[in-house]
Amino acid sequence: MTANPWPPPDPERVNQFGVAVDDRPAEPEPKGSPLGLVAVGLILASIGIFYSWGAFIFVMALIVCIFLHELGHYLAAKRAGMKVTQFFLFFGPRLWSFRRGETEIGVRLIPAGAFVKVPGMHNLDADVDPADEPRTFRQAPFRGRFLMAAAGSCMHFAIALLLLFISLVFVGRPKAPYDWSIADVLPATAAAAAGLQSGDRIVAIDGVPYERYDKVVDYIVGHPNATVAIDVQRGDQLVTKTATIGVSTNPCRPGGLLGIQSQAGDTRITPVSAPKAVQQTFVEFGTTIGQSIQGLGKIFSPSGLRTYSKAIQTGCNTDQRMVSPIGAAKFGADFCRDAGDCILLLAAVNIFIGLVNWFPMLPFDGGHMVIALYEKVRSRRGKRYYANIAPLLPLTYALFALMLVLFIGNTYLDLRS
Repeated sequence: MTANPWPPPDPERVNQFGVAVDDRPAEPEPKGSPLGLVAVGLILASIGIFYSWGAFIFVMALIVCIFLHELGHYLAAKRAGMKVTQFFLFFGPRLWSFRRGETEIGVRLIPAGAFVKVPGMHNLDADVDPADEPRTFRQAPFRGRFLMAAAGSCMHFAIALLLLFISLVFVGRPKAPYDWSIADVLPATAAAAAGLQSGDRIVAIDGVPYERYDKVVDYIVGHPNATVAIDVQRGDQLVTKTATIGVSTNPCRPGGLLGIQSQAGDTRITPVSAPKAVQQTFVEFGTTIGQSIQGLGKIFSPSGLRTYSKAIQTGCNTDQRMVSPIGAAKFGADFCRDAGDCILLLAAVNIFIGLVNWFPMLPFDGGHMVIALYEKVRSRRGKRYYANIAPLLPLTYALFALMLVLFIGNTYLDLRS
């Protein structure tokens, strides 16, 4: 970044701030037809008609959350005195819009996001009416720019907090969230040879206690051919069985194989009183943020990227990746059969989207937040420093390319799975 905020302007086309402008008359933009809205509505309704109403509910809830994300940007921009020229749901060609004050509000064709347009988001944005320059993003004070960029993710976090509170008070939590037992023992497997039975629960392996079934699975997968002592809770008795962990023959699920299928144990739901739910809401919010950061770290770690690359090459799915819209719809179909699970999934998704949007690189909101902070630090004695984002463009293009590759790869894996 350099102190020169603007590209070299054409002396014949500059405003009072020295910013290049395009003074050619703009062509009138079509407002579209309400028939386009009907077409999009039918496309969304087809998710429920031909696939799953759970997926439809989840997708519609996500659209509402995305709208609220952009509403956060819009309200913060207006509060800071910025000019908002467009507020659109979805991308692509315009389907329908109307004008309220100085803002065009409407719907576009491709249901994959939304946007709010504020002129002058950076120094390379030269298509700004000279009369609008004082109300551009780049001319707003630090507080306004930072809060406008942060507002979208803050809206996601607020949605997640509300959903977690509603879930605790009106739905509740399982009395024993990690309770499970063996539902079935597959024949001719290590579990059958060791004498494990339906109704048993593994509580320890080689003396190491395990409460959660997924942790038992992780251990088994990581120890093929190992002979282990398995402590099993069978009714009121604790028995120990010796098993030699088998080897999976599934090329997409290599590693150890015990040969059991699980079922949930105590599923009784215990609602939480509103006063207690306030504290527990923030506890669960913090826990979910930690899990999301940990998950992102695994996905983009060297081992995670190697696993992802192998999954693309072999067509075998992996849990260490993000999902495409198709995968999100599948999750919605599974989780939104139950109101409590659907609410928790939506809360987790809002937290995840909020964190990803704060990634400190353009084009994410976090990139604008970092630039605002950088300009604040570099400004001296009341003289505003303007950052030049041109040196960041190669990184931005590389990030766009990475996002496109991940989108295509994740869509491919979700379709195969």
